[in-house]
Amino acid sequence: MRIRILPYKMSSESARLLARELHCLRIYPDRSTYRPKHNHLIINWGCGSMLPWVHRADHIVNHPYNVQVSANKLSTFLAFKESTIPSPLWTQSREEAAQWVTDGNTVYCRTTVTGHGGEGIVLANSTDEIIGAKLYTKGVANENEYRVHIFDGRVIDYVRKARRRGEEVRPSHYIRNYKQGWVFIREGVQLPEVVRETAKRAVQSVGLTFGAVDICTIEGTNEQECVVFEINSAPGIMNTSVVRYAEAIKAYERKIRCL
Repeated sequence: MRIRILPYKMSSESARLLARELHCLRIYPDRSTYRPKHNHLIINWGCGSMLPWVHRADHIVNHPYNVQVSANKLSTFLAFKESTIPSPLWTQSREEAAQWVTDGNTVYCRTTVTGHGGEGIVLANSTDEIIGAKLYTKGVANENEYRVHIFDGRVIDYVRKARRRGEEVRPSHYIRNYKQGWVFIREGVQLPEVVRETAKRAVQSVGLTFGAVDICTIEGTNEQECVVFEINSAPGIMNTSVVRYAEAIKAYERKIRCL
């Protein structure tokens, strides 16, 4: 079969690196000239658009509809609830969110349900800081936060978040992203079994074949409990992760060819 990468946008560096590793072509997501063939295995890298040719594709990994589900915080949490995947406590009620703050919790007021990397988040530690939002999530006392890459029911890679060397905890340390001094590390990281199995179930719950699961263990539980924050269908990858995704895609292609 011939592998094709469908990126959410052509400027995606991860999609470009993956296509180069696989020696395959990318499909322009904003053009309708592409015609899927029976021997094309299309790897959808985060494209949620229902392109006119999608219904004619025989082999598309991560259907755009399921990508839409995973890209939306609310629909993801609803899918988690249905499949009993542990997630942060959430509500769409401003009053309930205010009560969480009154009880001494930090609340994430999410003005968008499709943001990434902290986009659209307003932190509230007092009732005066609660704003009108599409979704509110209750802060989690997390011990360790991981990104677990799942492909076809297998863990193919994983890393843990850690503060950049020399970085101090900033006032907005509740948002653990690169801008706030956090990076992913892999050296010496051991993945707890509960994290491994929950990440697999989380990807399955939103109907994806592959995805990067942001998940944490709960403080004070000896890493026996975890919470899933989100699933990224177009994760940022480089070096080792690119190679592991390429190997997983090749194995999946061989599997499909033998069916």
